[in-house]
Amino acid sequence: CTKNGCIDMEHFKVIKTHQIEDEKERQAKKLYYKYALMATHPLLNQTVTRMQRIAEGRKDELFALYSAHDVTLSPVLSALGITEARFPRFAARLVFELWQNLSRSKEHFIRILYNGDDITFQTSFCREHDRRSGRLLCPLAKFIHFVRREMFA
Repeated sequence: CTKNGCIDMEHFKVIKTHQIEDEKERQAKKLYYKYALMATHPLLNQTVTRMQRIAEGRKDELFALYSAHDVTLSPVLSALGITEARFPRFAARLVFELWQNLSRSKEHFIRILYNGDDITFQTSFCREHDRRSGRLLCPLAKFIHFVRREMFA
């Protein structure tokens, strides 16, 4: 609310409708995707670097937490190739998990959760990964290759 009053549900519906229309237009023109790649590369590169350090056995930093607004989270989802994701809702969360194969200690995988749902295989870099291999996670190497090579190829 402001000194001029509060918005009502009808105002909110109009704003949300415009937001969804803008989102569709940006996706159709791929302008948003290009922006998303550039805007989120530093964050994704930092995430990859952290995961690589942990995979190499340097456990000085095992957990990183960021807080962001929807206008930050939305480009990250877009850069990852999550086309099904709508504009992030209030209190949305994106989680990157690093997993290690206990029988092969040098083998590492990632899992990506969005609001608690596993979206790993919806990402552009892991969409084609053979899930029938018995591996329910995406190889860390695929994420590294995406961030370090494919994002601007």
